[in-house]
Amino acid sequence: PDIAEPRSMRGRLRLRDAYRPIIEEAAGRLVRREVSEIRRRARRIWAQRDREQWEAFLEEFYRDFEPAVAQVMAPGLRSLAEQVHAEAMDEIGATDEIGADFERFVGDYIETRAARWRRSSLGQLRRVVEEAGDDPLPAIETRLDAWEQSRAEDIARREVVRAGEAFAKATWTLAGVPAVRWVVTTEDCPFCDQFDGRVAGMNAPFVHAG
Repeated sequence: PDIAEPRSMRGRLRLRDAYRPIIEEAAGRLVRREVSEIRRRARRIWAQRDREQWEAFLEEFYRDFEPAVAQVMAPGLRSLAEQVHAEAMDEIGATDEIGADFERFVGDYIETRAARWRRSSLGQLRRVVEEAGDDPLPAIETRLDAWEQSRAEDIARREVVRAGEAFAKATWTLAGVPAVRWVVTTEDCPFCDQFDGRVAGMNAPFVHAG
C-alpha cells in the first residue's frame, strides 16, 4: 500500500512515559555539572567585569561539554532507539533487525542533540549578558537557578517525543515506507486536531513553517 496503516501506536506512546525519567536523570547530571562550573567561573570573572574572559570561558567550556552531553545522553537514547525501532517495525508488520544505516542515524542524532544543547546554552547566556547591562551576574545566577529547577525535566519531556518520532521515521524510511498519516492521539490540541488524517511523504512536512 502507499501508506502503511499503523497496527498500534500505543507501544510507542508507552515508551515516552517509560523513558522520560531515564532521559531526565541523564540530563539532570549534565545540568548539575553545567550549572556548577558556570556559576563558579561567572562569580570570579564578573567580579572583574571581564567580558572578554567570559566569552573565552564559554567557548572553552562548551567545546568540552558538548561531547560530554553526547556521552551521557547516549545510553538512554540508544536504548530508546532500539525499542522504538521494534515498535515501528511492528506497526508496519515487518521484522527486520537494526542495520548499520539505522545505527548511523542514531549516532548522528545523538551528536546533533549535543550540539543543540551547546547552542541553546550559549544563546541563553549571551542574551542574558547583552540584556543585563554593566553587572550581568545577578541575571546569570537567575538563569542558572531556572536551569537547576526545570531544565532537565523540560529536556526529557521534549526529547522523548522528538527522539521517538525521529527514530520511528528513520525506521520507516529505511524500510521503504513512502508516506505517513497524521493520527490524533489526544484531544487537547485544536491545532493538531485539524491535521488528523493528513498524509505527507517521508521527506515532506505536514505543515509548513508559519
